[in-house]
Amino acid sequence: MTHVTNRGALAARFERLRAVAGVPHATLHRLRHTVAVILVAAGHVLAAQHRLGHRDAATTLRHYGWVLPPDDTAIADELEVILTRGLGAETPECRGLCDGDAVSSAAVL
Repeated sequence: MTHVTNRGALAARFERLRAVAGVPHATLHRLRHTVAVILVAAGHVLAAQHRLGHRDAATTLRHYGWVLPPDDTAIADELEVILTRGLGAETPECRGLCDGDAVSSAAVL
């Protein structure tokens, strides 16, 4: 793999590849945002942060968090399971509160 460190050379190379591929209106900036959106939407926030060169994931989420779907239904379903069956001792949510196989939801609350 060739590493291009000169932005002008990278832009020229990208322009040549874009023209050969016949993709009008493609730019490096749009490609950067496309990759970020795909990674964040797939839940790979830290990978996006690293590729974008952001100092922290909060910056990445501030710019691209809008692609994360609100997952209220899945969260509600998970809470229902926890509150009706209790937490298993092996789950991280238990956090030392479990002395048997499960802890009641009241112990967590």
